[in-house]
Amino acid sequence: MDEDYKLLVAAIDFGSTTAGYAFSFRHEYRKDPLDISTFLWTTGNHDIATSKAPCSVLLDLEKRFIAFGYEAEDKYEGILANNLQDDWYYFKGFKMLLYNAIENGKDIARDFKIDDVGGKSMSARSIFSIAIGYLRRHLLIQLRERNVGLHESEIWWTITVPSIWTEPAKEFMMQCAEKAGLDRQKVSILFEPEAASIYCRLLPVDKFIGNNKVTSFKSFEAGRKYIVVDAGGGTVNISTQEVSRGEGDRYAV
Repeated sequence: MDEDYKLLVAAIDFGSTTAGYAFSFRHEYRKDPLDISTFLWTTGNHDIATSKAPCSVLLDLEKRFIAFGYEAEDKYEGILANNLQDDWYYFKGFKMLLYNAIENGKDIARDFKIDDVGGKSMSARSIFSIAIGYLRRHLLIQLRERNVGLHESEIWWTITVPSIWTEPAKEFMMQCAEKAGLDRQKVSILFEPEAASIYCRLLPVDKFIGNNKVTSFKSFEAGRKYIVVDAGGGTVNISTQEVSRGEGDRYAV
């Protein structure tokens, strides 16, 4: 695989109640692997700013995308106030619907239906692809506004999923990513504890800045053990990790 095109890595995370993305440029990563950028989401109805937005999607009756996150919540409040909810699709916390489908043994390798808050059904693959597509477009807009001369083909995408997900579930998410416009060959589906472990391993035990201004870290040594606790909006997952020295002095967990 040609590594030269990976000028930026973008990660999309769907939690039980919130979703968002983060990204890191290759040149920034080489200087400081913890130099990670996120977007702060705000809403007009609440004086808050968060690094993740509510996992909410609003569609019209023709199943056309209208809004995501705080904007979707705000618009739906107005819809409820006018008693017009039957004219809209509103999905909230839809990752838990997929989680429940896996728990109940549904064959998610094929598409299946999930219900919105009012009981109206829609394709699960469509909902996830709409959400992924929105976050993809949102990131590309942010990059353009920063005047970053970057082509989308130079981006590597990562989507995190719970560790209990099966291979068919990971393939389901990959198909959603493809439907959202991502290139399968430039997408990784990564278990959430694995992603957290990689981040933990980069946390500076010791930090050095050389004469060339390049930051280097003394990472966890072989044999170091630690616990990763993922306390989400709907579930809590705990995993234990141990760093072991692999081939070429690379560390594995």
